[in-house]
Amino acid sequence: MKRLALLLLVLGCLPTLADSGWYQSEFPGPQPFNPLGQGIEHPDVVMADEEVRISLGQGSALVYADFTFRNEGQAQTVQMFFPLDSSGEWGIMSEEEYGGEPEVTTVEKIMTGDYSFSASVNGIRLEEQILREETVQLDSEESEPGSYYSTYEHSNTYAIYEVPFAAGETLRLSVEYRQLYGGPKHAEWAEMYYPVYTGGSWKGPIGHGIIEVRAGVDFNWNGVWQYQSVDLPSAREKDERLIWEFEELEPESEPGAGVRVMLPYTDEPCWGIVLAPGGINFHTLPDPAATRVSAHPLMKEGEFFTIFERQGDWWRVEDEDGNAGWLRWRYVDPDTGMENIYAAISPGKNGYHALESGA
Repeated sequence: MKRLALLLLVLGCLPTLADSGWYQSEFPGPQPFNPLGQGIEHPDVVMADEEVRISLGQGSALVYADFTFRNEGQAQTVQMFFPLDSSGEWGIMSEEEYGGEPEVTTVEKIMTGDYSFSASVNGIRLEEQILREETVQLDSEESEPGSYYSTYEHSNTYAIYEVPFAAGETLRLSVEYRQLYGGPKHAEWAEMYYPVYTGGSWKGPIGHGIIEVRAGVDFNWNGVWQYQSVDLPSAREKDERLIWEFEELEPESEPGAGVRVMLPYTDEPCWGIVLAPGGINFHTLPDPAATRVSAHPLMKEGEFFTIFERQGDWWRVEDEDGNAGWLRWRYVDPDTGMENIYAAISPGKNGYHALESGA
């Protein structure tokens, strides 16, 4: 399966709304995330179905997820984990602060109320723990021992809980929680990201899945600036909802398949950048048959612009010279259903934008 580089989050935070995974599929110990992609599948338990509903609000989203699991083995209790968020930043430490180790990891238990997290099986509440793992890594090439030490500090937060299965049992796991949005610091937008790579830790593929993103009671749907499928069929937008649906999905290790929705922090316009190698036609109306802007008919790869409005797959923008028009930022092939991303929201002209074109 093709793997895409998602947006490079520099000095930022990535909220990892994600599928319930098998804890032992990753490296043993307190760290359930596997940066080397060496996870293994559970020998007996299948994720037959998942239904995820994400309600967008101001500053955070409410997540409701139901997973149908089928145990094809003997009676057993399975320890599961659910990623909640991840963040990282580069920093500088003095010689007194630096402990001398190339990598130091600490794990602490935090209050479940921080995420309003709950997990239940067939309506019965499970006992869960919320753990936050923080790791400080030394960047020896950028450090000057005796003077200062350059470090990368990152943290992962996840819930852990146990699910008992009878032999041959099929059960329904329900998860609810609130997730703050994340994104690159100093950017004018945030993002909601739901990866499904942890669902790949179960036996065989995920049988069926549907992910629905909708507006909450206090959310203006016009605040959805952009969305993207990663190794999933393209989204359908209908009645202020985005819907992704898939069958027999075998997601790869992180980052793997998932969905992204970008939201503005304010009502102010934000930066965008052209990704298409051949550029994008700059139209006077949101219609591929409309005439092109005479002063700037083609925006080239790497050009920046300002986004004012979204209408479906089109943005109303201005280029850096003040020419106004419309760009088609996304195209779905009607024959294959594959999504092509022609342009993306950017943290700004001095930001980082490693989003690849295509799907």
